[in-house]
Parts: sequence; C-alpha cells; structure tokens
Amino acid sequence: MASLNLFSSHKIIAVPDGPLLDERFADHVDLKVFCDDKIILSPDVAEEVIHQIRGAISESWILSRVVIGDKTPQMPYPNDVPYNVLALKQHLIHKLEITEPQILKHTHKPVVNVSQGYTRCSVLPVGEQAVITDDASLGDTLQKLGYDVLIICKGHVQLAGFPYGLFGGSGGSIGNKVVMNGCLKFHPDAERIKQFILKHHKVLIELDDQQPLIDCGSILFYDEGVS
Repeated sequence: MASLNLFSSHKIIAVPDGPLLDERFADHVDLKVFCDDKIILSPDVAEEVIHQIRGAISESWILSRVVIGDKTPQMPYPNDVPYNVLALKQHLIHKLEITEPQILKHTHKPVVNVSQGYTRCSVLPVGEQAVITDDASLGDTLQKLGYDVLIICKGHVQLAGFPYGLFGGSGGSIGNKVVMNGCLKFHPDAERIKQFILKHHKVLIELDDQQPLIDCGSILFYDEGVS
C-alpha cells in the first residue's frame, strides 16, 4: 500500500459532494472540477474549494487560475457531466453540446466532439501522448489524433450501486507517477496496463494492495505555476 507521503508536497483539496447528483457518485471530483490551464469549479462547490486553496496559495494566484463555471451538474445524464472533460496535452475531448462554457472559453487547445459525456471517467492519461481506456470508440478517436492508446476490457472496476465503474475514474497522473485507487492485480489486463505504464517511463503507484480498483471520480492534479 502506498504511503500518503506520496502527497506530502501537495495540497490535498476535499471537494464537497454535488447536492444535485446521484448520491452514488455525488462525491466524484471529476463531475465538479476541471483541471487544465485553468481550474474550473462548479458553482455549488466553488466557495469551499477556493477557501481550501486560499489556505495554501496567494490570492493573486487564485484570481489568475481559478474560474467559477456557469453550470451546476445535476441529474439526469448528460446534465451531470459538463465538467467531465478529457484534457490531454494537445486536445480537449468531450460531448461539446453539454460542455461547461467556461472550459471552452479558457482553453487554447483544439476541441474534439464525441458522443461520450463521461470522457474523463473513461480515459486515464499516461503522460502527454498516451492513454488507457475501456471505451473502444474513444480509443479509436484518440488513436486517430496521434495518441498511443491501450484499449482494455470493460468492467473489473468497482462503483457501489452499479455493475461496474469506469477505468479512467479509478486513477490519475501526478508528475511521473500513475496513481491507481486500488490494486491492478484484480484486473484481467493488469500486466498489459503495467507494461504500458512502464513503456511511457512512468511509475505505477497502487493505493491499496488488497482491494480491486474503485472508480472514485478520478485523481486530479494541478501544479502549473503554483507559488
């Protein structure tokens, strides 16, 4: 099991539950927060998140980097996913008809429209030019955009109240590390996933060595220009 020392040099932000979301995934951060060039926050969690950031970072930094969105995620789908946008090095990928407008306003990257609203949940970035996904259609789109893509089988990721969760929602990239919320040994594609991560010179961190992967709504990380 990985020690919390992994995060000792970072500020961990506890994002409140989304009051208008299904209680089974109301705690999923990637439904309420978008991180790329800017941090875009859902209005219903913005005050609490900014309060926590303010305890560690200057007010001028917050004013330059943090934006409050226009939409509040709510049921039913696709109204719950305006912030669940996949941000990669060179593209933003999402179902653009429901994307939070402030995300589109503040990006300098080309945007790619797809039919999947849960793009961040469905894809785990591995560095700048590689991804792992359990969504074959998204995988095909990303391959055509020039990314190295590992497509794995669906399922084998826990999400309470559902038959299974999404692979991208079970992890995230922090610097040169790929962090998984659980242990890969319970996933049938574990060896392929490990080799792909190694291929891209990343270090695999598993937060629990006794539990399968759990879809926690992604592990989001931001370090651009923090001072």
